Amino acid sequence: MASFYCALSFLLYSTVACEHLFHVPGMSDDVLIQLKHRKSSAMQAVTSECCTSCGGHPFCSPQSGNCYDSKTKDYYATCAAEPVNGDCCSKCGGAQPFCSPESGSCYASKSKDYYQGCTTTTTTSPPAPPSGSIRVMSYNLMGWNSFNVAKWRGTNVMRKIQTYGPSVVGHQEVETGGGHGSDVVSKQIESGTGLSGGAGGGQYFDNSVVEPSETGHYKLHGGYWMSMTKYKIKASGQAFLFFNTHWAHGHGTSQAETIAREVKKERERFGNLPTVLVGDTNQFCNGFDSSAWQYLLGQKGSSPITFVDAIPNDQGKSFTDWRNPNCRVDIIFLSKGDWSVQQSSIDRDGMGENGEASDHAALMAEITPLAEPVNGDCCSQCGGAQPFCSPQSGSCYASKSKDYYQDCSPTPI
Repeated sequence: MASFYCALSFLLYSTVACEHLFHVPGMSDDVLIQLKHRKSSAMQAVTSECCTSCGGHPFCSPQSGNCYDSKTKDYYATCAAEPVNGDCCSKCGGAQPFCSPESGSCYASKSKDYYQGCTTTTTTSPPAPPSGSIRVMSYNLMGWNSFNVAKWRGTNVMRKIQTYGPSVVGHQEVETGGGHGSDVVSKQIESGTGLSGGAGGGQYFDNSVVEPSETGHYKLHGGYWMSMTKYKIKASGQAFLFFNTHWAHGHGTSQAETIAREVKKERERFGNLPTVLVGDTNQFCNGFDSSAWQYLLGQKGSSPITFVDAIPNDQGKSFTDWRNPNCRVDIIFLSKGDWSVQQSSIDRDGMGENGEASDHAALMAEITPLAEPVNGDCCSQCGGAQPFCSPQSGSCYASKSKDYYQDCSPTPI
């Protein structure tokens, strides 16, 4: 009887310890071979069945039918290629945007949470903006997550940036967590998007479209910040100022006042150049209802600089998590009267706390400065009425309050 139960156990569960019982008087080797053959056939049938129900998992148990990510038991069936230790993109050769770090298989969509995002070779850069125009972007990277604990999300973030092709972009949370790792993330942004860094804090640019020069950095509340870069559009020679901001939560009005004051100061220093202000304002939950936004947009108080919203017809969400599912906190503001907007939008694809990219949406606008560049010769525009002018803005002045102002006084005969 013991031999019977051991034989049954061996047939179904590979109980190797019972094999010696098969070598008993009256049992031939042919019987043992037949038993092993039947065991093998039965196991193959169960193996096929458990793998079928374990799609996406590399191992399963032919006994229980359970699915597993690692082979902790010798008898587990292997349903796919051995794990590739988290680096599966190289196996896809750029042909697919996702892969399984467990099986090494490549996929067109992210149907499993653990799939890894891959940079594809099929992504094409958009055409350059029309001559004299620029594309600007504001995008919080959620770097502590998308460039650290869920790097596949960072791949999707970079693909989104590359697809839009900004001339200048302002990023926030360029870090791997706790305010650290900005250099690591910056290098990945540059290599993954083709943009150049090294301008003002969190700013990246297309060096075929614009050229940066002077930069500045300013403190906001609680360690938050604003950065400034003066750029020149290569196609037209027109200069403009780009401010990137990351605001503290709350303290909206005081931060808006600081921003307006510093922007006004820099505009005066550079001749009232067309100005772009982007960033994550952290004014929950709807920034357009906040006194801070209303102050900068000239709807409340007396800001020394008035902006317009580059995306005025979309007040929908730009950030979402489980506490705040429908919040608009990000901006692209333009100095009033200085720009025309060709097109603008909010890219919400993949956004959210449990999304496939950042928890913020990407804000985008294609804009053109209205002021024509004067290329250093501004006196002719003053008609002799003022002795000084700005070669950057073309404005005329009674006194030389800036070192770079051009002297229009007639040359003595």
